[in-house]
Amino acid sequence: MKKVKLPNSGVELYCDLSANMIRPYIPEKFRKISFDSTHNLAYPLIKTTSKLVRKPYVWSGINKDCIAFSKQCIPCQRSKVRRHTSGPLQKFRDTSTRFDHVHLDITRPLPPSKGFTYCLTTIDRFTRWIEATPLPEIQATAISDYFYSNWIAHFGVPCIITTDQGRQFESCLFRALARLLGVERMYTTAYLPQSNGLPKEFHGPLKAAIMCHTTDKWTVIFWSTTFIGFGASLKENIGCTLSELAYGKTLRLPGEFFDFTQVESDTGLLFEQLRHYMQQLRPIPMVSHAK
Repeated sequence: MKKVKLPNSGVELYCDLSANMIRPYIPEKFRKISFDSTHNLAYPLIKTTSKLVRKPYVWSGINKDCIAFSKQCIPCQRSKVRRHTSGPLQKFRDTSTRFDHVHLDITRPLPPSKGFTYCLTTIDRFTRWIEATPLPEIQATAISDYFYSNWIAHFGVPCIITTDQGRQFESCLFRALARLLGVERMYTTAYLPQSNGLPKEFHGPLKAAIMCHTTDKWTVIFWSTTFIGFGASLKENIGCTLSELAYGKTLRLPGEFFDFTQVESDTGLLFEQLRHYMQQLRPIPMVSHAK
């Protein structure tokens, strides 16, 4: 530190002459003023501000003071996002009835097969039963028609339908169909696919199965065969197969010689036992893989 006389003035200031630069030493009283004269030009980030202030000035703890002054800057607090906070995903309320709450999604793109390149995936939240219908297009008319003629025709009208905010599900036609059937609609968060993760978890295994069969005609025989395998697969998190929850028994697979299912001769007793068993079932919480 040496005294340096200001040009055209008799005033002398203590300055730092290192690094071939003349940087005046700023007393504590004037440090905030010196900081504002640099920072308030464009309100840069903390690191950038610190570099700008350290270039023409010097004092003890200048970097620490620049950080503190930057955090205290009111315009920066109003205009800048210093930390992005994201709340945890909310849990769906548990359902205790089969086919009461279903999720819909569109799988795309798939290899072309007889004009089909998409499929509408529908999954029951209670049983995890899966239905996927090949689609030649993803217009709202096709979505509504296939959902009504396939899922509703087989399992009845659900109470709740969960979809993303795609144009097909936001259309007036699909809204009118839900209103006509008396179905409550739930929308997932935009640009957050994990909020509708139940059908999306199925898309990966489905596309992998198509690739494993090494055929372009997946809509002919492979489609039905694949879903027999999905329905008979054991789900470890619920401890049973999808067909057991949906139909009360496992599916008989191709190539099985014997059926070990004991058939109850009294149909009425079998019906009462099955109804009692299904009434005792309780929903198992979903496993969340989202971070």
